[in-house]
Amino acid sequence: ATELMTTKVKSGSVALLLVIRRTSRVVGAAGLLLGLAALVRPIVTLFPFALAVWCWRQKEPKQKAILLVACSLLAISPWLARNYRTTGKRFLISTQGGYNFWLGNAPGAFGGYAYSPAVRDQLRSGDNWNYEAGYGLGLRSIAAYPGKAILRAFAKVTYFFALETDGLLWNLKGLSRAPSRVLVVSLLIVTNAAYVFVLVFAVLGILSTPVSDPLRSLFLLLMSYLVLATVVFIGDPRYHYALVPLAVVFASKAWLEFWPALRKGLAMGESEARRTLYAWAGVASIFLSLMAVNLFLKNLEFKTNLTK
Repeated sequence: ATELMTTKVKSGSVALLLVIRRTSRVVGAAGLLLGLAALVRPIVTLFPFALAVWCWRQKEPKQKAILLVACSLLAISPWLARNYRTTGKRFLISTQGGYNFWLGNAPGAFGGYAYSPAVRDQLRSGDNWNYEAGYGLGLRSIAAYPGKAILRAFAKVTYFFALETDGLLWNLKGLSRAPSRVLVVSLLIVTNAAYVFVLVFAVLGILSTPVSDPLRSLFLLLMSYLVLATVVFIGDPRYHYALVPLAVVFASKAWLEFWPALRKGLAMGESEARRTLYAWAGVASIFLSLMAVNLFLKNLEFKTNLTK
């Protein structure tokens, strides 16, 4: 539910930013929506600053970029005030940031949420948990084993683009009676076939869309931000959900417009069509390889008997 809510709020903000006439009211509303998204997914907190740069690059007045950030901070300010009164710490949105940082950067971490109980126990402070200690533990782990930290960063990215399982399986867990294994496997096949289709054709859509297109630059900005956050903290398939609405837009355009034009160009022997095909195959292969690597990592998780 949290991921669905965050995706809807982000999508609403993106829609507001892409309207033809971005008035101050529209930009302010987009900032408020992003602030609300940060309340349910704190990793979004810094995204308004990245969006402010995007607005500036779109030739928008600097005042609108400032307004975007100010409205997002306004939306989260009551929560910041509440946390300050409760904990005495300023600018605290989430108390679990250190916990996730430690899980994602602990020695032996695979990059996802699976962990050894001994890892979590290091955050115990008497009868309570000291999640903030996770930042220090994680940084020491990175400093002690920088090579492994680089490999873990790659592993986290594979979890970000991993095949779809969470959305379907969590919905099935809500049923009063467990479905048959055949039904579950069939649904997983259909779900992942749709996911791969959208991802592959979204790549074609991105490659075929002009660099100056605002939706293209906004999509790449959001993806880069979320992947960077994943590399820093921890990876999970549900973290790419915020990209899915925009990916569907690009995949639909690619299927209905770019793919027929590409086929026609290839049939006529156009060199530009061949270059597009090679680039599309290359980039799509990277994402499919990430999915395959993640299956291997999840198999290692299972064999290591890690806890989630």
